[in-house]
Amino acid sequence: MDNLPSTEQKGYTNHEALQRLHTEMSKEINSQEDKEKQQSFGSLCKSLDPSQIQSTFHWSGCFIVATIAILLLVTFGISTQNSDNGFGWYKVEFVICVFTIIINVWFSVWNTRLQRREFIRLSKLALRRIEDVLSKSDWCAEDFPFINSPISPCISLQWTIRDGINTNVPVPLLVKEDIILLRPGQRVPAKCVILKENLIGDKILMEGDIYTQEREAEKRRLSADIPQSKTPVAVSYFKLLETPYISQLRKILSNRVGHPVSSTENERYNIACVWLERRLLPVVAVLLLVVNVLRTMYIPGHVGHWTETVVILPINAILPLTPLFLPILWRMVNYYGQARVYAAFKVAKETKVLCEDSFSSDSDISEDEAKVDIKLNNILSLYWDLANGQGCYISRQINIAQTLGSVSSFCCVDKKGILSWPNPTAEKICFLTPESQRDPVNDEEDQGFSNSCDKIHPHPEGTEKHTTPHAAGSSVEVLDLTHASMNAFELQFDDPSWMKYLSSLKPLGLNILANTCNGKTVDLYTKFTDHVASEALANEDTVAVVNRRCLCELARQIGFTEKALDGFSLDRILGVYRQVSPEESAKAKVHRAKSFVHHQIPMPNMFSVVMKEKMSGSSQIFSQGTGDILVDCCSDYWNGEDVCPLTESDRKKVLDFYHRSSMAAYCTAFSYRPLTQYISPHLCENFIQVPQYWSSIQEPTTVSLMDSLFDNTSTSSVEDTVGCCQAQSNQVFIGMVTMQYQARQDFVQLIDKLEIACIRFVHFSQENEVQKQKKMGLEAGWNCHISLRSDLGVGTAPTSASVSQMELSNRYSSRHSSDTAARETNACARLFQSQESIRSRSH
Repeated sequence: MDNLPSTEQKGYTNHEALQRLHTEMSKEINSQEDKEKQQSFGSLCKSLDPSQIQSTFHWSGCFIVATIAILLLVTFGISTQNSDNGFGWYKVEFVICVFTIIINVWFSVWNTRLQRREFIRLSKLALRRIEDVLSKSDWCAEDFPFINSPISPCISLQWTIRDGINTNVPVPLLVKEDIILLRPGQRVPAKCVILKENLIGDKILMEGDIYTQEREAEKRRLSADIPQSKTPVAVSYFKLLETPYISQLRKILSNRVGHPVSSTENERYNIACVWLERRLLPVVAVLLLVVNVLRTMYIPGHVGHWTETVVILPINAILPLTPLFLPILWRMVNYYGQARVYAAFKVAKETKVLCEDSFSSDSDISEDEAKVDIKLNNILSLYWDLANGQGCYISRQINIAQTLGSVSSFCCVDKKGILSWPNPTAEKICFLTPESQRDPVNDEEDQGFSNSCDKIHPHPEGTEKHTTPHAAGSSVEVLDLTHASMNAFELQFDDPSWMKYLSSLKPLGLNILANTCNGKTVDLYTKFTDHVASEALANEDTVAVVNRRCLCELARQIGFTEKALDGFSLDRILGVYRQVSPEESAKAKVHRAKSFVHHQIPMPNMFSVVMKEKMSGSSQIFSQGTGDILVDCCSDYWNGEDVCPLTESDRKKVLDFYHRSSMAAYCTAFSYRPLTQYISPHLCENFIQVPQYWSSIQEPTTVSLMDSLFDNTSTSSVEDTVGCCQAQSNQVFIGMVTMQYQARQDFVQLIDKLEIACIRFVHFSQENEVQKQKKMGLEAGWNCHISLRSDLGVGTAPTSASVSQMELSNRYSSRHSSDTAARETNACARLFQSQESIRSRSH
């Protein structure tokens, strides 16, 4: 690793970091609390402004009630001078009006104060929990997620030096002056500066920047005609200049997160404040005043005292239209509604209904199962806490009862772990079988699938369209897998007769255990993915896809146990990758210009392990990677019975499945070959970049595996990069596994219930629509998907140390005009023709 910090810079301990986070949070909360205390009484009275929709009592209502109280007082004084009995009820009405004015103004100011301090109160509750953790527990590295855990969009983790150990720390727990390790292509969690030779460097990255390393021109050159050994890119050490969570906390405490007014509050404001208070009440008052004045003038003998006719009768008529007790009653009813919602949520969370069958796809919930038994004591307890501004719930900034009562559409931002499980699981297994084992029903299914994909990827002119049934000799067999609805990794085969393909699945299961799920290869595979991600930034048409995920459950279903690798030892680890050819990039641009489905090409890469048998001492290569580069390295395939030559027709079948699957899922190919050569250890220290057109990669199409095994030169020692690539050729293709983020069962049930309740489900995602539909597992309605992914524009690859988020987004444009799309299509076509002519002249 470059720019290593000194041994003295061991970073914070977990206790010190948590204590510093507590100190900075306390400082920010106290600062915001001091600002709130400095607020004058007049600022709190701003809630009485008639333009405040969320306020239930305004100066206009206060003026109306005060005017009525003054008129009652004057009328009482006049009536006592002209009547012996007097009017005692006038005093009662006067006291009620004055009392309502005082209580409503006080309640409005008090509620505004609690609303402004609500997030401060909740932040103090978080501080108390941190204090409990500091006093009762001692964190260690084992308490954090595994350092090489696959990157998941739903979990924000950052490599951080804690207690002198590289630890996977959640981003909200990072603090200022933490030493973090940034991987190439990683998004920066907060403002930081690079560390070089124990000194602070001059390279400062801002939050949201994409970290990329400087690459020399010769390292980026792709025109070499032989494989090149590449030194793995190293992580870089940075020191944080700010605490990431503090900026978010400051934004929350300052109430800069504007929440829209609910439709219920808006309707209440329009009816009670605008129409009744400001429009209907004045009209009624003026009309009654005119009528009673005319009555007093023209029929004086039939009416009482003029004060009763002109003043008291209009007041009694308009008094129901005045905001006397409505503001308080409105708040109390809303607090009770929120208390019922929170109580129901608490009870439902503790008594969640689970499916009897873990693999059941039935999402129907009966009416009895949806009911929850809520005790009145729990509701009243929550009601008291909400009314007094206590407890751990938000009651004034956000009204959960009004929000749920006015929902017309439900929007979900695509986040793994919410809509789907946090990690993808196996969905399909593809392998080649003899034609005699082909099921006619599967032929019809593949025929329809192939036709539908041909509409997305039309075949170029002059090439033969692939259709099923396939040519004699081999056929593509696909087995579907079902993910358990209540378990993150549990699987089962859909086909009850899958055991008849066990001979084809056994090599796949062994490859998974030896390569994919081998804990000894995790560290180097993480470096390999970082290196591939860094190289992928050089080409805007490619994307580094991490296909390696946990497939231990699949291997267990096939029949392997944890002791299956006891007879093997890990000997070598090899990584090979190559850049996407200009022809493929040109085709991808043409397809993007013609289709709404935007798909970047996964960067070809292959990760291989050499396993040595302890008994015999023989070695085998187990490889996994993208289908394109792995098929190029294969000369044969395993059909479940024998090793057969891999023909051009077979390659086309495999690549056809790979390209179709990679549009909607993560597809990984597997291969194997015996190894009689000795690979020098120094070749494992670097990764190999294979040229786009390398003749040795095509040799396996003409040289069979059996010929290579009996070759006299195959026992020689491999000391150079070219020989290492040739040692990985002539492999036996085993099969492919597609993985997908599976929708959570409770979310599927939620979407069904939303549809029944006439609530529109809207899904925001950065993936294309095909991936979205595969993930949700159901059709959620027309126009339910809103893509946040923009079109890929023309640009240059980043070469600076950091690329800002805005600069990366500029590589994509939200919409291409028709002229731009036409020019891009013509340019791509000319590029494709020129490349074809160059290749024809070279041959």
